[in-house]
Amino acid sequence: MDHNLSGPTPVDLKIGNREATGEATGQQPEATKRKHHECGVRTFEHVGKPSPFGVQWRVDGQRKTEFFTNETDRDRRAGALRKERRSNTLALVPARDELADWHAFKAAIGGTNWRDVVAAWKKGGGSEVSVTVSEIVERFLLEQDERLTAGTLASVTHKKNCPKAKAFAADFGPFQVRAVEASDIEEWIDDLGFEAAETFNTYRKVIHSVFEHAKKECPVNPVSGVKSRDDKGEIEILTVDETDQLLKYALKHYRDIVPRLALECFAGLRFSSAFRLTREDINFDDKGIHLPAHKLKTGRRHYIDGLPENLWAWLKLENPATWSMTPRNYRRLKSECFSKSGVRHPANCLRHNFCTYHVAAFKDPGKTATILCHQNQGMLWAHYNGRAKQADGKRYFMLRPAR
Repeated sequence: MDHNLSGPTPVDLKIGNREATGEATGQQPEATKRKHHECGVRTFEHVGKPSPFGVQWRVDGQRKTEFFTNETDRDRRAGALRKERRSNTLALVPARDELADWHAFKAAIGGTNWRDVVAAWKKGGGSEVSVTVSEIVERFLLEQDERLTAGTLASVTHKKNCPKAKAFAADFGPFQVRAVEASDIEEWIDDLGFEAAETFNTYRKVIHSVFEHAKKECPVNPVSGVKSRDDKGEIEILTVDETDQLLKYALKHYRDIVPRLALECFAGLRFSSAFRLTREDINFDDKGIHLPAHKLKTGRRHYIDGLPENLWAWLKLENPATWSMTPRNYRRLKSECFSKSGVRHPANCLRHNFCTYHVAAFKDPGKTATILCHQNQGMLWAHYNGRAKQADGKRYFMLRPAR
């Protein structure tokens, strides 16, 4: 939880228009057209950019900039800022990230008055015990070594447990233990790409044991919120209509994340690869995607092409905010989009969608495996073949943004 509780007062929420794109930043843009400068608030244009209309202002010496897709929204924002400037209340206007933090804080405390939360926090000393995931993994590994030496832990178990804990530390090491949520852990295990429930449960068990070494700092083990799985349950996918419903809702209410959702739906990227991809990784001219080694579970460099045509229609909706959002923010917005659209959200369903419908539509598992960076077709054939009709597969890859 963010302890800067002097946080923003939602002043004139209209200026946080959802249709506006981009994020507040402290960087000075290189504007090609300067439009207007009044009361320390100026407007300008970046000609040729997806969100060309900018507004910039200063608060306590810090420069903030926001971009919009159209001039009307930009001018509305600038007008509100100038009004606050003349009233000497500009410092009270929340930037988008501040407003998001405020709403997250309010959601976390529910109906509790924020003043009561502050009072309780101060009564507890005004700070929380801080420990990182790296530290508790070290505690876990030390215990594993001690048990191995004492003969209370089998060598084969030691060899299985330690690499899993180290892999978790590699991705979550800098995180404070209280900042890691059950959904983060479940997404992480799914992103490793294992389909068997037994493997999922093994990783879950190890990470649960890791967090047991942080009982003082994190009384509630976040892995308790991750359900074990069984092999009776099959891989779940969305229907074509559900996918269409999700994308239409995202297009209207969560436009910034649409290209990343499309990469999961129509390029088969794992969540972890989709949120790490940058604008420079996408070759619009040759219609290919460069996947550097650190953006793939396999650790090998790949260039994938031959991707479905409808993917490029969705990627053209990209804007600066699409690529500047953090992985945590993308995860949050994606989850909200599923929830508010009324579409169910089975684990890793968008990648499973691609696998299932691509095999069904094109009847070429070798091509599907190549796009997915699988070394062979065995797992693909075992888990996805015959799960959807060819007609549904073809309809899936006809989904495009409405014109």
